[in-house]
Amino acid sequence: TLGDLLKFMMIHSANDAAQQVACSFGNGKSAAFIARMNETARQVGWSSFKFYNAHGLPEGSRLQENVGSALEVAELTGELLGYPEVMAWAGTRKSTIPRSAIRKTERLLINRNSLLFTCPGVIGMKTGTTGKAGCCISAVCRRQERTIIVVVMGCPTDRQRDELGTALIEWAYKKK
Repeated sequence: TLGDLLKFMMIHSANDAAQQVACSFGNGKSAAFIARMNETARQVGWSSFKFYNAHGLPEGSRLQENVGSALEVAELTGELLGYPEVMAWAGTRKSTIPRSAIRKTERLLINRNSLLFTCPGVIGMKTGTTGKAGCCISAVCRRQERTIIVVVMGCPTDRQRDELGTALIEWAYKKK
């Protein structure tokens, strides 16, 4: 189902699910969905975003990668706060997709956003890694009735990304 695909994407970073959603919403062609993504970004004023695919991995003969600024990723993350179901999936630590007539075994999903497990108050969002972008994260933290969005890009390892993300969250909550 579409719900299963979105859960796969948000909890487990399933690139194949993102591709299927793009095809579904693009009338069978992911290119139509990607064009809509780029047009929406332009309409909102996010001039740094350039999407080549729905999953974010390099592809094509020139290994094109989606691009965007940290500020635009933070703004997009802020927009997603208005979608409770997306936030619920983004904050889910573990879940399962039950077996069905098509899927013979249950599938365990473990969220790749390790800040959910290690940084108090983190309620979700998304990680991503490519060769050019490095290890990246957009994290949402809610403490003391304040919500902080932190975006980290370009780290050489997941550990360094998480350490920097945690340090930025702690710094933000110390500031008034």
